[in-house]
Amino acid sequence: MKKPLAFLFFGLLSFFSIAQTTGSFVLEPSQSNCEWTGSAAVGSYTLTGSVSVSSGSLTIDENTITACSLVFDLTTLAHEEKSLVDHLKSKDFFQVKKFPEATFTLSESAIISDGYVAVKGMLTIKGTSKEEQFDVTLTMDGERISCIFDCTVNRIDYGVNHNSPSLFDDLKDQAIADEFQFRGELSFVLAE
Repeated sequence: MKKPLAFLFFGLLSFFSIAQTTGSFVLEPSQSNCEWTGSAAVGSYTLTGSVSVSSGSLTIDENTITACSLVFDLTTLAHEEKSLVDHLKSKDFFQVKKFPEATFTLSESAIISDGYVAVKGMLTIKGTSKEEQFDVTLTMDGERISCIFDCTVNRIDYGVNHNSPSLFDDLKDQAIADEFQFRGELSFVLAE
């Protein structure tokens, strides 16, 4: 089978599997992973670390996601540099002692098309909620669904203001970009 034809075949098979799926799924935290990337406001300096998803659920009715909720455990924020992690967990950034979790809850049903879906929901960080929208790729293997996402979040919307160039003047090389990248792969298994 020629490669383009094989790609089309497996793409259609994946879409058919998702479109015919109906049920409730629960997150498999040990099979899921998420990472964040922050950067300097000027220049190319970036830092990437991880954070765990502690729980989640997903409900699909044929070709529509009707419900989704996720809980991110901010106490698991990680990076190889401990002092950076301590700073991220402090009041300057995510104030993890007071707000140990961030959550996402689907705010409206989302139709799956060709294995892709535009998801809209409420993201809550540091007690502040804002509606966010991002694209997700879905694949299904038996009773397991994999969701791959990659989105940009503006930390200022959630009161994470430390060294923001849009809020503070004269930061020079101490300025930290307002937006950070958040990406991951979440694994869900059919609920029993």
